[in-house]
Amino acid sequence: MTTVGASSPPQPPSPRPRLRVGSTIHGHGYDLELYGPMADRVAAVAAPWPGPGLIEGLAKLDLLHIGWPEHWTGVDPAWTETVIAEVRSVGVPTVVTMHNLVGHADKSESARRCYQLWAEAVDAAIHHSDWGRGVAQQEYSYSPSCRHVVIPHGHWGSRFDRVRGLSRRAAEQRLGWAPVPIRLGVIGGHRAEKNVQVVLDAFAAVDRDDMELVLRVSDSDRVMDDPRIVVEREWLDEDLYLTKLRALDALVMPFARHGMLTTGTAADALAAGLAVITSDWGYLTETFGGTEICYGQSAEDLARCLADLDAEELAARGEAVAARAAYFEWGPIADATFALFEELTS
Repeated sequence: MTTVGASSPPQPPSPRPRLRVGSTIHGHGYDLELYGPMADRVAAVAAPWPGPGLIEGLAKLDLLHIGWPEHWTGVDPAWTETVIAEVRSVGVPTVVTMHNLVGHADKSESARRCYQLWAEAVDAAIHHSDWGRGVAQQEYSYSPSCRHVVIPHGHWGSRFDRVRGLSRRAAEQRLGWAPVPIRLGVIGGHRAEKNVQVVLDAFAAVDRDDMELVLRVSDSDRVMDDPRIVVEREWLDEDLYLTKLRALDALVMPFARHGMLTTGTAADALAAGLAVITSDWGYLTETFGGTEICYGQSAEDLARCLADLDAEELAARGEAVAARAAYFEWGPIADATFALFEELTS
């Protein structure tokens, strides 16, 4: 029996196809954290490697996302120009995340030229701070049509969660460390812009027996014969590294004012809720938003700061940093990134 005038029940809209995004740092920790919350909207894959088959691989993408340009096209300007020409021939929208002003290892004119070539070629640039956006746009000439957006670097809380319930004393015991009222740390790899010698000189100049400093050094750093200074000779695996963060009271971040745009060590501090003692570097100032203890730049500046350190203040600062981490959750960061991707592909 047919009822005249009856209508078919409404059908749910067809799901929108996920954007096919090729990332040049696919599988990196940053990449995993960023694309995880977008999994329902984005099919993230490894970008095709430059060389034979690049054009065919790019043709399968809706968008190309470049992390560190030097890791994808190297630091040869001629080769970079060749790759950019192939990207343009396909017409796939291209986004670069400005993690660095130039690579950590190679800061040659050739490397800077490659960064400049990408600045001219990309459709959008993601910056991790307003300060960093200003520095990048002063350093490089971007295409007039390039979209510039500021999207923070998220914290590493998901990794830190495995040791979050570990007490400071339990962490010390796991590491075989004796208790000390105040323990400071310098973390992360060697960077030309990270002046570890400033920390060593400042710490040695402070006459306090209630503090300890744990850090790695480079071959050029001068380490004093001081029992309060603990030099790590080997890289720790991730579990021990995270345990170490639980045994620290503050991180010292001695970065120069110029040369870098971002440091992942800030994401560690936010995740761990650790007090930070920072140089007056614009990225740290903006990221920590007044929760940091800023000493300036010189060893003398830092020595004065260390001389006045108080365990209670460090604990309070750590709590403030932990609260600050709410601004660096990956969910909103992924949403802002996807909004940019949609704009470029619509």
